[in-house]
Amino acid sequence: MNNTPNHHLHHAQLTFHSLTFNSQTLKLIYLLLPLALALAALSLVSCASPSPRIINTPIHEGMTGAELQSTFGRPLQIERQPDGGEDWFYNFGTQGRESQPISESVVSGNQHSYSYGHSTTTTTTMTRLPVHLSPTGRVIDPIPAGSIIVE
Repeated sequence: MNNTPNHHLHHAQLTFHSLTFNSQTLKLIYLLLPLALALAALSLVSCASPSPRIINTPIHEGMTGAELQSTFGRPLQIERQPDGGEDWFYNFGTQGRESQPISESVVSGNQHSYSYGHSTTTTTTMTRLPVHLSPTGRVIDPIPAGSIIVE
């Protein structure tokens, strides 16, 4: 049984914009609203918070330690084995994203207020697992399932 703890990371991004218009410009708003929404979508892309990323390149038996390091970066930990091999530890896991639109409309007297935005949450679950290298420096079985997560 693996006693390595799972790590759950949650990254949340909340973008919210608010505009207030009087009744004279309401007709103009209806014409310009698609453009405003497109600009809001572009601003969401530029506001993204950094989160761990998944490397979808599979590890395969026979990869060299140099190939492993050039593809996935330096291991988090290296343990030397009695047979001359090494265990290189990386975070393996999954990542999920959830998006929710946010919108609100308020009418007060002759003023109309429209608020719109978007909330995105990224959840990353990862476990530190070893990749076994033979004494000749090549990846051997068993290879952990899943993708490597780089922070």
